[in-house]
Amino acid sequence: MNTRVLVGTLIALSACSADAAPERRCSAHSQCDNGFLCGSDGLCRPSAACSGDDDCCPGAVCFSGWCRPTPECIVGRACPGLGDVCEVMPGLAIAGAPGPLGDANAQGRCVPAPCDALGGCVEPFACVANRCILGVLCDGRCTNGEVCEPTSGRCLVAPGPCDCVVGTPVASQLQTTPLACGPGTYACDCAVQPPIDNGLPGVDGRLVPSDSDTPGLVSYEPAFGDLVLSRWGGDPNGVRQDMALDGVPTTAASAAGSYRGGVLEPGPDRGARPSIAIGSDYDILYRDLDRQRQMYVHAGLDGVRGASYELPIDGLEVGRYSCIVRRPDGRLGGLVFVSRDPSDSVALLLRVESRGPDPLSADDWAVTTVVETPLPLRSQMPCANACGFGETCVVANGSERCAGVVSLGGGDCGDCGAHRVCSEVDSVRACHDRVYGRYEADRLPFGEGLFASCAVDGGDIYAAWYDADARRLIAARWPFGASERVVVDEGVGKDPGRFASIAVRGTQVGIAYQDLAQATLNWARTASWGAPFVREVVPTGDAGEPGVGARAFFVNDTPVIVHLDGRRAQVELLARANGCWGREVVLQGGGYAYPDGLAGNGGVWVSGQALRFDDALAPHHAPVIVWRSLPSCP
Repeated sequence: MNTRVLVGTLIALSACSADAAPERRCSAHSQCDNGFLCGSDGLCRPSAACSGDDDCCPGAVCFSGWCRPTPECIVGRACPGLGDVCEVMPGLAIAGAPGPLGDANAQGRCVPAPCDALGGCVEPFACVANRCILGVLCDGRCTNGEVCEPTSGRCLVAPGPCDCVVGTPVASQLQTTPLACGPGTYACDCAVQPPIDNGLPGVDGRLVPSDSDTPGLVSYEPAFGDLVLSRWGGDPNGVRQDMALDGVPTTAASAAGSYRGGVLEPGPDRGARPSIAIGSDYDILYRDLDRQRQMYVHAGLDGVRGASYELPIDGLEVGRYSCIVRRPDGRLGGLVFVSRDPSDSVALLLRVESRGPDPLSADDWAVTTVVETPLPLRSQMPCANACGFGETCVVANGSERCAGVVSLGGGDCGDCGAHRVCSEVDSVRACHDRVYGRYEADRLPFGEGLFASCAVDGGDIYAAWYDADARRLIAARWPFGASERVVVDEGVGKDPGRFASIAVRGTQVGIAYQDLAQATLNWARTASWGAPFVREVVPTGDAGEPGVGARAFFVNDTPVIVHLDGRRAQVELLARANGCWGREVVLQGGGYAYPDGLAGNGGVWVSGQALRFDDALAPHHAPVIVWRSLPSCP
């Protein structure tokens, strides 16, 4: 945070130092020397060195090691963020701005809409520090000695003692600019957060049995970062009651209401990507997004939490995909995918196994590597972003080079293998290592073990996962060693295995999965392990994006799949009987996400998160569950 103090100080020094260079007039940043930017007064002003955006003033970002003002919008036009409006910020002068500051066409920043004590915010936004805020100010990240700047959501150095008996320290009386935001450019105030609602649970929702006729839903609530159990009692159309299983800090309540008991501080960001072993209780694996770790919690059907702790797994990104089941001997077993190991050189698929039926601490777990996959070359700016159209960044003769791509698969160069391209460097065609941008690499992880899914039915544990490097679907049987693994689907022009979901009934094994290249939802089945898998395309209608979030299970001997059509944003239920698939669109007429299914009452419970927005584009997302009998064939 000291950089923000330095930014304001540099400008003051430059105006009064006898050794300062003569002031240079400008109308664009390019007319100033390196490390200087064009200020709103038409003079070149010093910028500040930075390593990230948080080192810069609100309204500026870190670019090539220097803080640089960045316009985000034009006043009078809509901002992309929900609840945001475009405001001109004092001191924002950018080359090519369509008008002087204050003009209707001036460039500015997208900031939360203003409000006052009389309100002016639509739910679930609340008026806090004269701004319409969704959630908690600055996401609760500001520490002692810092204040929250509400328009940017950044934490600034406090201008002096700022102890709030009630409320959160915030920056007020702002006189900051993108080039000056030292403690002398704002004062300190205390903003009181109003009572909060029940958040937005439903993300990554998983249906679970409950102590009533209607199942519950374990999901991630992203506004505060909580693992939440939602219950409807005996009526799925009744009032939903939420309770936190993790993520709420142990601090005193500072407001009224909500499943958090009035606690406003976000606490640890926990609950993403839950996977659940269902028995007489729940055993749940989920992510700690702050620390990129895999968490475990045991809970009863009534939501009462038992043991909770971090699993003994190291890595830089842990648990994006995981699965867990209870083994026939009572112990827990499953898989955890690690996108990047501590050395940032390999991706790992790990087998986790509890040493007993009731693991009380991290010491009660054994962790074994199933698959280790080398990661490709990655760079923050491959080839300094200099590659043109039809070129890609490769390593040739020990250095990064922009090269024309002959073939991604090899072509004239033969089989280049994963993450290598047939490219032409200095008029020579050869296979070269491709250099990925980190932003590109993080969209879908590299390696083998994505979309890990586990199932058990009184016998062995079976699993399925996606090999992202080879683009194929893998099935395995406990303990998942090389001799227990088989390739279920692969081939030229195919990309099978995303959203893999395995189901077991006796000796029958079935896997639902998406083939992205073919745009199909597929079902692979075998009557017993060791026999070949038979594959078929599941009929889901035309021109959709089927298979998103697929969930497979058996109802008696009938294979059932619940999935999302990503293009239509509708949840579908499919059942295979008498040699054909019955299909019903269960949730439609609006946006839905995160589908799941659970057998019950002779039919199927189906869930999804309804994505609803009002006329002011305020979100009203909520989980929905319905019961359906199995659809029959046409």
